[in-house]
Amino acid sequence: MDIKKKIYILSGTIVVVLLMVVFWIVPFLIGQISQASSNFVSLQRDLIKIQKTQNDVEYQKKEYQAIKPEIKKITNVFLENGKAINFIIALEEIARQSGNQTEIQVMDQGKESEESIVFQVSLWGKFSNLIKFMSYLENLAYLNQVEVVKIQRINQDDAEKGTTTGEISSVLQIRAFFAPEKK
Repeated sequence: MDIKKKIYILSGTIVVVLLMVVFWIVPFLIGQISQASSNFVSLQRDLIKIQKTQNDVEYQKKEYQAIKPEIKKITNVFLENGKAINFIIALEEIARQSGNQTEIQVMDQGKESEESIVFQVSLWGKFSNLIKFMSYLENLAYLNQVEVVKIQRINQDDAEKGTTTGEISSVLQIRAFFAPEKK
């Protein structure tokens, strides 16, 4: 064989091998590159989410530090478990300050006894004194909620407990809240 023929055969074989490599290996490499590219994009999205979450956590920390003094003030408005007597004393004091006679009873709590306690407060006095009592109650240091108010005018037949005709008898149900349990 002639050297030219050998060169042509060798060149043809190399071209065929190169074409086979191009048609089989290049698509494989393109698939691998595509897979790596989508993995990179997915990881980049995850990284962005993590950075956003980290920024949110930092923002929440700053917000918490800003309101932390206020949280301490808020916790002081709740009754401590087993210390409802402080609220009763406060109710008696505002009844005295508003010029009312008072009687306080603890109501049956049922399921809600862990979260709050309900008092039935009976007051006797002038209507203006009831308004004063409600005003003092609204400004009381403890978180409370008036749930029921019943007002009745006292007649001569009903006059008792040192009240006079024309005064009122009122019954209020007041709920005071215990500090939430930390879980």
